[in-house]
Amino acid sequence: MKPGLAALPLALEELQVPSQPGQSVLSVYLDTGPGRTDGPAYLFAFRDGCKALRHTTLPAEQAALDTAIAHAERYLTTRFTPGKPGLALFATSGSTSLRAIDLPAASGDEVRWDVQPHLAPLYALLGEYERVAAILIDKERARLFIVYLGAIEEQREIRDWVPGKQATGGWFALAQTHYARWHEEYVLHHVQHAIATLLTMLHAHPFDRLLVGGPEEALSLLKQHLPRSLRSRLAGTLNIEIFASANEVLHAVLQKAVALEQQAELRDVQELLDAATAPFVVVGLDGTLAMLSEGRVRRLVLADAFVRLGPNALRATGCWQKESAALCAVRYWSRSRI
Repeated sequence: MKPGLAALPLALEELQVPSQPGQSVLSVYLDTGPGRTDGPAYLFAFRDGCKALRHTTLPAEQAALDTAIAHAERYLTTRFTPGKPGLALFATSGSTSLRAIDLPAASGDEVRWDVQPHLAPLYALLGEYERVAAILIDKERARLFIVYLGAIEEQREIRDWVPGKQATGGWFALAQTHYARWHEEYVLHHVQHAIATLLTMLHAHPFDRLLVGGPEEALSLLKQHLPRSLRSRLAGTLNIEIFASANEVLHAVLQKAVALEQQAELRDVQELLDAATAPFVVVGLDGTLAMLSEGRVRRLVLADAFVRLGPNALRATGCWQKESAALCAVRYWSRSRI
């Protein structure tokens, strides 16, 4: 699991508690990855942010701010072990306690002083992760998993007794058709049991996508009887044995989730490019900025590594391709403000 992922939901819940009257909170976000350990650069960034903060803080708040800054710097210089991607610190005025959270990704350097903690970067990090359910099923056994924040959040297993598919010898062979029907009814009961369990897990841990795996006969029956609430979430198939270890299941689910996310992004880019000449679409930096300034943006697509380059540079580097969307593009409503 990436560092800090499991701690984020609990940290957000605790930090959302309103502060006491007269208290303020120092919120610090630092890029502390391996590339910034020289110096160390993250400590210099923290000090620069605090220096700028002091210039904008009211004189009556200066003493409380300096105390909070001292707590944070003491942690950075004596207790913090560098090397993790990012770090968030929260120090409250009038208290010696400090909340430190290792982050799974760098969110940039930021230092704020306000009556409430600055939590937007934490919410943004959580927004990058979907909750995914997976079910591995055969005729008698089903294993169900909820994967969230890079870990298995919940797992269950159910087993149902199912009679053999064929009768053997003597009088039983005369009732073969009835025996096969009896077998199918028990398999159907098992599938419905698995679906009911999955619905219970959906209610307890609402998930965004459902992945399924198992032998074709059981899998086909499962898909056939999925209710709408689960069918709408069905996203793909896992090619993994039902007896795979929990770690193998987790690895397969995470890989599949990444692939599905990439496919969705490519579809978004392709859809945008296909509609590039439509009156409700703008492709390119200048047009995009114009729509943003007018408040007419409904959807924004922006490459992770976007930089402003001239048209000739874009052609020379081959950045503007359907797969990469090096320029940002906006789909907007032409008549209504969003």
